[in-house]
Amino acid sequence: MAWNDNLTKELDNYLNRVRQLGPKAVEAARKTIDDESKQVYEKIKQSIELKHNDTGGLANSLKLEPDGNNGYGSHKNKVFFDGENEEGIAYQKIANTLNKGRAARVSNSGEEYGAITGTHFTDDAISGLRGLTGRINENIDKVLKDN
Repeated sequence: MAWNDNLTKELDNYLNRVRQLGPKAVEAARKTIDDESKQVYEKIKQSIELKHNDTGGLANSLKLEPDGNNGYGSHKNKVFFDGENEEGIAYQKIANTLNKGRAARVSNSGEEYGAITGTHFTDDAISGLRGLTGRINENIDKVLKDN
């Protein structure tokens, strides 16, 4: 019955290897998400500086923070505009308006607002995330092949 002992040993070795690869695969996924989040953050920040002649307020309000790690494999980051300008207008609202644009209008109080053509600077940065699942899977596959 020596073959049974070898089979048990090989199976045990295989299961130990799989247990070790699980955390490595999760780490590969997290690294991919972190790297791509940083790219989106940097692209948005660069677009603000190039397209919007920002005085620093909008660019400085841009944040990149972890947004939860709710268990095995759950990992994401949040890129957002935090705070308000000196007039009390939320930077997120300013960014949304610059991104999508605004039609000319007159407010209920009679104040006139000119049209703003959207530059789609956040849309363009976020569009770079298309295919992220595939890139995560590729990186996990690479880790699994290397081990």
